Amino acid sequence: MDGSIIAQMGPSDMRLPIQHALLYPGVRELNNFRRYTFFDKPTLTFEEPDLKTFKCLKLAMECAKKMGTATAVLTAANDIAVASFLDNKLAFDQIPKIIEKVLEKHKNIKNPDIKDILEADSRARKTAGNLIN
Repeated sequence: MDGSIIAQMGPSDMRLPIQHALLYPGVRELNNFRRYTFFDKPTLTFEEPDLKTFKCLKLAMECAKKMGTATAVLTAANDIAVASFLDNKLAFDQIPKIIEKVLEKHKNIKNPDIKDILEADSRARKTAGNLIN
């Protein structure tokens, strides 16, 4: 609201963000993860993301603006597409295409309840699987 940005920075290790997400909004727990220091990266630089190269980022940003069930559908479609890629059933560059096709078929619900979210997730997974097969 005030225009400021708060950043969570750490080493390239997903354990801390996962721990934070699992414990939120609870108290953080001590851990033995490697610590970040500004001496590791004394200069930070920022660039606009290349949304043509990072197509999934573009889709995620579009879903975040829509709100509602769109983000659940994006996540579910991504889960199925990535799993198919890891199983050698889908080319890497097809991941965003599958996600985009699933999103095109989805009717977004702006103010969903948990039932709406779970149903959207389930339909998205099924649709992504059908597109891949």
